[in-house]
Amino acid sequence: MKKWVITFLVLGIIFFFSYTILAHGFSDIEKIAVQKYNIDGKKIGKEKIIEDKSTIKKVTRILNRANHKRNTKYEMAYHSDYEVTIYYQGKGTEVLSVWEQSGPYTTQFFRQSNSDWYKIKNDKRRKELIKILN
Repeated sequence: MKKWVITFLVLGIIFFFSYTILAHGFSDIEKIAVQKYNIDGKKIGKEKIIEDKSTIKKVTRILNRANHKRNTKYEMAYHSDYEVTIYYQGKGTEVLSVWEQSGPYTTQFFRQSNSDWYKIKNDKRRKELIKILN
């Protein structure tokens, strides 16, 4: 009996730390607003609002699985392709600057609230995110 309790406790701790390490705090998203920009930083078209729960769930999953680049600074040669405003349920908003192609097979975004960079290298997730943002 004691072994089972210890085993479940250890598994619970491992699960908790795995979740906190893998998740980047993108949760409880109510809606997402997407504005597309050209290379000069001028808006293209109208702002797109995403309120579909399944689409928001996909975006949340993609953002939380991105590679977090702490203590890293990039100077991009051109304006971001998208400005994504995330509206949290009762927690305010957050803005992400997204570069569709920031290197070979990489989509990169900058989280303005904590000045951190994230990279999405998985081709399937990159294409899925860009398809949603377009």
